[in-house]
Amino acid sequence: SSKSYDAPKEIAMKEGEYIPKSDFFNEFFDTFHFTSDNEARSFSSFTDSLGVTHTRYKQYYKNVEIADVQYILHDKAGMVYHAHGNFIRGIKLDVNPSLTEEQAIDAALKELNLTNDQHATIIKKKGNVTYSSQLMIVCSNQSYSPENLLLVYRCSVFSKIPFVNYYVDIDANNGRIVKKIPRM
Repeated sequence: SSKSYDAPKEIAMKEGEYIPKSDFFNEFFDTFHFTSDNEARSFSSFTDSLGVTHTRYKQYYKNVEIADVQYILHDKAGMVYHAHGNFIRGIKLDVNPSLTEEQAIDAALKELNLTNDQHATIIKKKGNVTYSSQLMIVCSNQSYSPENLLLVYRCSVFSKIPFVNYYVDIDANNGRIVKKIPRM
């Protein structure tokens, strides 16, 4: 069953109907009714031995990255003949956080039982603890639909002693722990 927020997971073009790579996302967003708040940004590209270039794109909404969502374009000489992935349309999310980055990092460090003497305010490294954060949009469950999206700070925390290596997603509006992701 196709829902209103679904954009196609796969697009295969017939020969003679290939789309210039530079036009692909303009046509995609227009055809599938994405608002101008959405953007596709490439983050990885390689060309295989057959001359096919495979380029991965992340979706951004109002300049904030949506976690775990991507689209891959396959092109030959700049002409896209196959595309697949998952972009979310119909997003209506306030991307202005109520929490500061420092409050989010404090919540992440508390969740990981790292005490105040093991860190200081927003420095990338203090003693044995290294951390940073990025404002992101994540899905609150397995269903990638607009109503399941949340604005979070994704805090990356690493410590040798005690050993800790996690991403901790902190709700950017209420400070709640959304998820803890082990990094190995």
